[in-house]
Formats: sequence, C-alpha cells, structure tokens
Amino acid sequence: QGQLDHVSLSRPLRALRAMISASRVPNEFMCPITTEIMEDPVTLADGRSYEHTAIERWLQSSKRSPMTGQELPHTNMVPNVNLKALIEDWRDSQVVMAAIQEEETCLQELSRGEFAALRAQLQGAFQQGDGLALVVEGIQKIYNDDARRRFAHKRQELEALRQHCPVVLKYHGTTHAAAAAIARGGFALPEADGAGDFVGRGLRVFYTEEQRHAAEERRGDLLMFGQAVYVSSDLEKATRFADGALLLCQCALGNVRQAQAASHNLTQGKLLLDGFDSVQALPGCQERGGCTYEEFALYSPDQILATHIVHFRLVRHGERALVAQQVSNDNRTEAGSRTLREVLSDLALDDSAAGQAIDERRSSACKWLGDAARDDQRRASAAFLSSRQLVSQLTGCARSSNEALQFEALRAWWNFSFGDEANQALAMQQLGARFLASLLDSPNASLRLRAVGLVWNVTQHCAAHRELFAEVGVLRRLGDTLRRACSFAEMAPPWGTLQVVLGALANLAMTCSEALARETAILAAAQQLMEESFAPGAVQQQATRLVCNVISRGRVDAEWQANSYCYRTSAPRDLYLPGAQSSSL
Repeated sequence: QGQLDHVSLSRPLRALRAMISASRVPNEFMCPITTEIMEDPVTLADGRSYEHTAIERWLQSSKRSPMTGQELPHTNMVPNVNLKALIEDWRDSQVVMAAIQEEETCLQELSRGEFAALRAQLQGAFQQGDGLALVVEGIQKIYNDDARRRFAHKRQELEALRQHCPVVLKYHGTTHAAAAAIARGGFALPEADGAGDFVGRGLRVFYTEEQRHAAEERRGDLLMFGQAVYVSSDLEKATRFADGALLLCQCALGNVRQAQAASHNLTQGKLLLDGFDSVQALPGCQERGGCTYEEFALYSPDQILATHIVHFRLVRHGERALVAQQVSNDNRTEAGSRTLREVLSDLALDDSAAGQAIDERRSSACKWLGDAARDDQRRASAAFLSSRQLVSQLTGCARSSNEALQFEALRAWWNFSFGDEANQALAMQQLGARFLASLLDSPNASLRLRAVGLVWNVTQHCAAHRELFAEVGVLRRLGDTLRRACSFAEMAPPWGTLQVVLGALANLAMTCSEALARETAILAAAQQLMEESFAPGAVQQQATRLVCNVISRGRVDAEWQANSYCYRTSAPRDLYLPGAQSSSL
C-alpha cells in the first residue's frame, strides 16, 4: 500500500489508464547483461545503461563495451537517476493496474434462488448415454466491466457490418484456475506452431474407459477450424475439455459460416475475406470429417463474454464422483521426427538380410507410419504420401504374405484415409475393392477388422467406391462378419468390430439401399442393436444410420442429421422399409 501513496486512486479509471503503459516492459528498462528490469542503473562511457552489480562483474574481466564490443576509454560509472525514477514510476503503475483490474473484475456467488434455478437448468441439459450425471456444486457470476465494454463494442461493430449479429449462450470447458484467469483477462486465440498449424494442445479429459478410447483415437489433432476460440452447444461435450469448471459464455456470432468438414488453417483474416465472422460446425457430420456435436469457432476474443463459472463434478448413477483424467500426448508421434529417406530405407527390400529381419524392419516402419497418420495426419500425408515410391512400398506391405507386416500396413492406410477424401481415393486406387473384399474372408480376425475399417473409410464420400464394393460381394461378407460379431451377444460383444461393420454398411446403404433392403438378417441385427440399452452409443448410432439410410434410400434428412441420427427424436418421414415394422423407429 505504501508504494501507492503518491498515486490518487480516486481519479477516474479512464485517466489512470491513460497514464499507465501496457504490461510489456519497455526495452530501455532492461539491463543488456541480465535481461532483467534494472534496480540501480548506471551509465558507462559507451552511453549505455546497465545494472550496477552486473556491469561491475563484467568490468572485472573485460574493458570492452558489452553492447558495441569496442574498448572503453574509461570505466567510470555514473548513476542514471532519471532512468531509475522512470523505472520506479513504471513499477508503481503496474501495481495500480492490478488494483484497477481487481476493482473491475469480481466473482460473486449467486443467490440461493438463482443458483437452484440455474443448477436445475444445467443438470437437465446434460445428456449422456453412459449413465453419467452432472452435479453442479457452485456457480459464480462474473463481473468484468472492461470485458463487457469490449463485447458490446464488438457486437455493435458486427451489427453495423452485417446488419445482424445473433448472440447465443454456449459452454466452454476448462480448469478452475483457467476459468478465473479468463474471468479477469478474457479469452486468447491459440498461436500457430513452427509449421504454421494450429494444434489442439488444450485440456482434454476422460471419465470412463469408453471416453478414453474415443479421446485417444485422434489425439493431438489440428484444431478443426484453425485459430479460434471454441465453444460447444452440447454440455456433455464441454465436460470432455474440462477439469471441474465450465464457463457460460455469450457469443456474438455475426455472419456464420456453416461447415460439415474441418478447415484446419482458418484465421480471422481468411474468414473475413469470405464475409464471415464465425463458424458453426454442424452436428452429425463425423462421417464426413466434421463434428459429432455442434460447436462454434469464434475468431476474435471480444466475440465471447464469459458470464458465469460453473463448478461441477460427474457421477455415475449409484457410484461416487468420477475423477477427470487428462488425455496424454506424451507418446504422440510427430510426422517430422523422421525423414522420407529414413522411412524409405526401412521399407526397402534388402537381399543381403534375412527374410525375418527384413519383415520386422518393414513392419516397424509401417507401424510408425500408422502412428504418425493417427497423431499428425495432415503433415504425415504431405510428407510421405506425396512420394510414389513410399506409396508403392506401403501397398506392397499391405499385400504381403507376412500377416504381421500386412496388419501394420493396413493400419497405416486406415489412419491415413480416416476422414481424408484425397487419401481415401489414393487408398482405393492402390488397394482396390477386390483385394479388400478378399481380406474379409481371412481367418485372421485382426486382418478382417482392418479391411472392414478401410471399407468404412473409402466409402465415406464416393458413390463409385460403394458400387464397386457391392459388385465384388462385400455386402454378403460384411453381413457374415456382423453375424459372427452378434453371436457373442450373450458373452462380451466385440463392440469395436460392430461399430466398424455397421459404419461400413451404413455408408454402402447411401448408394446400395435396395440391395441392403433385401438383406433381412443384416437389418434385423441392426434394429436389435438400435434397441439394446447396454450397447455403446457409437454402436447404436451406426446401427441407426444403417437402418435409416436404407429407409431413406441414402437421402439424409436434415432434421435427423441435426439430432446426430437419433431416431428417438427424429426420423425420415413418409418413407417405408419393406418387411420392417414402422413402430420400431
């Protein structure tokens, strides 16, 4: 408090701000030797100022200027009184700024009635299929005058520019400490990495094993829509990016661009050139490389105003509270960690080496490619799939008689083609429908699964691919795989296999619905899985996609898609599936 005695805190805040510089330290206040703020600056014969103790140590071993390297005519040191006074004034100003910020920002607990009403609203909005429930333990209202002014100014700016600016309430998951920091200073945009990409390095957690597997499938991915702050319309999704704290946010959207697929390098400048201010990721687009749940990307921090901090925990019915566990990127494989030449060398055949040693080396290289495609798909595709020689080698490995090598090569193709239309076309060109169909008859269950996964991927976008698979008998083979998987129903069903098989069939139904409508055993199994309460949500969703794609002959109903293919809330209208009971939908 003594440091502030000479400053009048009763002056208007605007006047105080005018006399206080930004928090960045002026360069002239920094000692060139220590790179820290000087406390006792002195000036040398070179005309530069240094921290007294630092320059004394320097002159004990050198008579040259630390800045110019020239020999000093003398080593006299003159106290820089004026600079010292400026530094002291600047230090005081930072204390004042902190006091102003503390005065303008506060967190206030809600009244008992307000808390009960908002808690009931939030807990009712939490929809989760794994038996989890949201327990709201506390809610704080955020008061930040500066943030409110900036938000209001941005909203007015967008209304003037676009003639409209909808404001919506969304969720942002975070930690308790980060929520408090955002309450004080607002949101910040992510910075690009060394390659100019925006990588999702923020908090990502899981509460159950099912969530862990889903989160680690695509760990370390690029941010879906580039340099933006992301908010969710789905409360359950927001908890996947939170450790005990959620922010309720008002979002000024401006002109909204709707997106069904990712656009990783978007920035505010690029978006403005197209006349948009934010991106709405449409729900139910995961099969097209988009989002499962609706989210929004906003490209100016001033478009988002955090209004409340919600402190929560998740519980499973009948159990104690669950602990959020952070998804680890410690073992993430960076595409840049190996060169194309190194990978080609490991994939190459070597007549001088023993066959087993060659296959182990090639298998290890294929595994690394699969890991890089999983964790760093965009860069791995650019670095390795652009090489015809590597593509040829990887294809050869996928067709190898060595099943361990074949497994890793097929896994690499699966990860490269995941959600990437160009890579899907390349995989189809290299592997072909007939070869993948033949793998569905393999006695090796792991190879069958990889083949099904590739069928699922390469039929995602292309109707011609679907027709080719139908011609080579994939519908029958997938039906056999589905029946084998369902035969485990009384023990432990292979849910991962069921999800992939149903996903592949659902894609094929977009073009081959009439043929699938005649496969009554497949549809009966899918309808049964739709109704199984113990089946994972991902399996139910793919079963629903399959049945509804057959019903609608591949035409996707917009309302149905917006509800993530949830047949309980919406289904295609005025369509009929021969032999099916309409009441089951």
